[in-house]
Amino acid sequence: MKQYFVFQIVCFICSFYLNNSLQCRVCQKDNRDCLIGNNIEIRTCEDDKSLCFTWFDRKGSEVGIERDCISKDMETYEAMKEIIGEQMSGCIKSINSLDCITFCSLDNCN
Repeated sequence: MKQYFVFQIVCFICSFYLNNSLQCRVCQKDNRDCLIGNNIEIRTCEDDKSLCFTWFDRKGSEVGIERDCISKDMETYEAMKEIIGEQMSGCIKSINSLDCITFCSLDNCN
């Protein structure tokens, strides 16, 4: 009986840990549905250091949006943070382009 109780506790802790992972919307810039945020896949992030992000990219008249999970340990995250600084969102504008990045830490917040 005691072994069964221990097994239940372990299963409960594992299920809590798995269900506690961040979920983000995921789509690539070539997906038209990504622009308006409809019909988008949901993905569970790999680790507890992950954030959801949205990257708005305009070059000339072309507009693209990318949504996904990103770990704070990735070099891509560091490069994005260099663009926007210490804030969780920001934009950088040049003559013919605009890049805006937003990070968030709630399920499906992107």
